[in-house]
Amino acid sequence: MHTLKAKSEVYQRIAKLQAMADIKIMVDSPDVFICTAAMNANEFYEGRGDRTQFFNLILEANPGLVPDLARKLKLVTQTNYLGCKLYNDKISKPDRVNGRTIYKLWLHCCRVHEVLTLEQMIAFQPHAEEKLRVYDRFVDAEGKTTLNMAEYMEHRRALA
Repeated sequence: MHTLKAKSEVYQRIAKLQAMADIKIMVDSPDVFICTAAMNANEFYEGRGDRTQFFNLILEANPGLVPDLARKLKLVTQTNYLGCKLYNDKISKPDRVNGRTIYKLWLHCCRVHEVLTLEQMIAFQPHAEEKLRVYDRFVDAEGKTTLNMAEYMEHRRALA
């Protein structure tokens, strides 16, 4: 009984490592076109957490070393690219990303490493434009709202 459980756990871990290797190929690919081919060939799933793992790899790495990062971020929010189906989920709506993830990516890529511009982040998630502009005006590289304090306090009063 215990050996079947152990075998199952080993197989699950091997599958997880393979999925991470596939996602690492996407992150390391030299451009968005090869990334598209990798997504298509490696059965990229939104519901399985592949996109979240993709974001986590970017957050763990130096985004300056990720080629064509802005276009790759935009790519994972689309269902098709140049006629290639990107996601293998039956129902996939990858256009919106969780607000916390957007903030983490913005802080890591725009403020800390200064690899992406605010406009590139807005192109990645247009629905979060207002929040991204607020982050850009008031949040420092440590993630604290210490920039332009007088303007920030006025902004808070206006929201209240």
